[in-house]
Amino acid sequence: MGFGEIYRTTIQVEPCSSNTTVNASDIFKLFTNEGATSLITFSLPAAQVSRGPFLFLVQNSNGIKIQAASGDTIRVGTSVSSAGGSISSTTVGAAITLVAINDTEWVAIATVEAW
Repeated sequence: MGFGEIYRTTIQVEPCSSNTTVNASDIFKLFTNEGATSLITFSLPAAQVSRGPFLFLVQNSNGIKIQAASGDTIRVGTSVSSAGGSISSTTVGAAITLVAINDTEWVAIATVEAW
């Protein structure tokens, strides 16, 4: 998919009130914690080059945790999770877009607020 095609892609909003497994086919979905009454964990699929993007938005202060698959890391700026690690935020309005750049690394290509 070329850069211009991204802007013609419809983003589907996916409110989740319980822990959720993100599937490889969920590209361009915006996962939120709308309606959640506790911290929601989103489990990423195994990283694979060019997998994603997956989008996440904190809608309530219970927060979102994004969990990498075993052996994968998540990089946000200069910070990198441990293998199989996670990132999280409880800041309402925090958002992040993740893309796999190889078979073990998820990288944030856009962020709002701290993760």
